[in-house]
Amino acid sequence: MAKVFKTSMFGYDKKEVDEYVKEKDEAFEALVTDSKEKIKQAQAVAMNANKALDELKAEFDKLKAELDRIKTQK
Repeated sequence: MAKVFKTSMFGYDKKEVDEYVKEKDEAFEALVTDSKEKIKQAQAVAMNANKALDELKAEFDKLKAELDRIKTQK
């Protein structure tokens, strides 16, 4: 923030302000794009984790049923 935006009339140099705003807009757009990409990656990871968890639950239910069947045979 070392830029000085002073003029005698309004206190700001329009060209420097426009450049500053443009730089900040570009930085913001890059941040938004990066954030959207990270959100997509997080959603993909969450979907994979949920799928794996569902598979483990199904396998657990099968094992539990098999254990109950073995216990009732004794």
